[in-house]
Amino acid sequence: MPRQCRMRPMGPPRLHVRPRRSAFGILRSPFRFAAVPDLSPRACRLGLCAALLLAALAGLWRLGTPPLWLDEASSWYNVSGSWLHLWDRAVQGEDSGGLLYSALLKLWSALAGTGEATLRVPGVVLWIATIAVIARTARLVWNRRAALLAASAALAHPSLLAAARQARSYILLCFLAALVLHALAGYMTERRRHRLCLLAAASLGAAATHVMGVFVGLGAASGLLVLGGRDRAAARRAALVAAPALAFAAAWAVLLRDRAARNLASFWIPGTFFSNYLAIGVLLVVPLAVACLWLLWRDPSPRSRTAVAALAAFAAPVALGPAIVSALASKGTHLVQLRYALSLVPLGVWAAGGALATLPRRLAAAATTLAIAVSLACGVGKQLYAPVTRAGHDIRGAASFLSSTARPGDIAVIEAANNWMPLAYYGAWTAPLEGRDSIWRVITGNGGQSAQTGGTGTLETKGERTIWLVRFSRRTAAPPDLLERATLAGRFGTLSILTVAPPKS
Repeated sequence: MPRQCRMRPMGPPRLHVRPRRSAFGILRSPFRFAAVPDLSPRACRLGLCAALLLAALAGLWRLGTPPLWLDEASSWYNVSGSWLHLWDRAVQGEDSGGLLYSALLKLWSALAGTGEATLRVPGVVLWIATIAVIARTARLVWNRRAALLAASAALAHPSLLAAARQARSYILLCFLAALVLHALAGYMTERRRHRLCLLAAASLGAAATHVMGVFVGLGAASGLLVLGGRDRAAARRAALVAAPALAFAAAWAVLLRDRAARNLASFWIPGTFFSNYLAIGVLLVVPLAVACLWLLWRDPSPRSRTAVAALAAFAAPVALGPAIVSALASKGTHLVQLRYALSLVPLGVWAAGGALATLPRRLAAAATTLAIAVSLACGVGKQLYAPVTRAGHDIRGAASFLSSTARPGDIAVIEAANNWMPLAYYGAWTAPLEGRDSIWRVITGNGGQSAQTGGTGTLETKGERTIWLVRFSRRTAAPPDLLERATLAGRFGTLSILTVAPPKS
């Protein structure tokens, strides 16, 4: 008798899905709790398009409503003349210690003009590009879900939104830092020469954009050195990557040495060294550290530890850069400010995207949605869309008042001194007063091209002139006798204009 075969009952086939091996090995399934499936290509594309569209709406809405504040007016003045004028302003350190942003803005303004919204459009475009690069980097390292979450984290970061809506170089620096991060991630995935070329080019661009950009180049070299491990050629590759940025920074420092020293003599930043570093730590460093620790906890493999160590090596010079420059600056001056460390944001939101991708889908979606809503609300709360500057200055109203009330030849004492630029942008032109400090200006009626100067005589002997004291802050360097004779002529938000009575005979 032939042996009877016992048939196994048929059931649904069991599928063995091999998890996608990421470059860093962080999101390997199964997780310590239920594994989260990846997004489909179509869902990822739709999600990224929605994130980029929301970024465009948040960046472009009421873009021309807030008036230009001091730094933005400086950007306008840099590009308002010839290329020689732009160069002269750059070597005075008036483009954040760089040249690249002013050059790009001049090319753009030659085509589109110099209106408030027009000057700020490049920043919004760079913001969108930064989000796209961060998403692409997360997709390269992890998966589509991490890419969408990293883009959402970049959209939710309030510092990026504020930087994008300004005609300043900080958002360009963030974009270049994102490119450096993308090149580092790509080099770990596939060690190609073009990745090193992108690293060197983006690092050089960062150094040419901002005085703090050289630390992006140092961070790129440090991260590359960590990724190289025990490879004997790692140090040589790191040196080649950092060399263009370091060479530019050295040449630029020699060129700007004397003029930068004069600028720093009157330069001041609100807040103390320690309070400003506390803000950098809370808003930029701590989120990055938390995301990295979470990723290490989810996957403590050697490859994951190497990746996080490279990220930390990249972040350390950027975070310490303001302190290093402050140590080299004049005594009593510090250059620690949140926006000077914004290059940490692409690193933090990229790591946050990977960390969020390990959470259950609904929890991650709820967290990012809440973060985006809070960020937009914070932007409204910080007057990003208001008709006054974030410091509360109604510069349009003040400039209109001076233009209609003051006469050519009157004296304007403007504090702080460089605030003559936003006033000039809105039509209240002034020129330096000969023989006086930089806060003393002469009101002109011809677009600032020439001015009647006060000579070397004292102002008190020129009774036909009215003195206007324009105060942008409570900090003052005006003579006490001038303040005693000043009476309020108009208040424009937190900006006040006072008239000074002639001295008693």
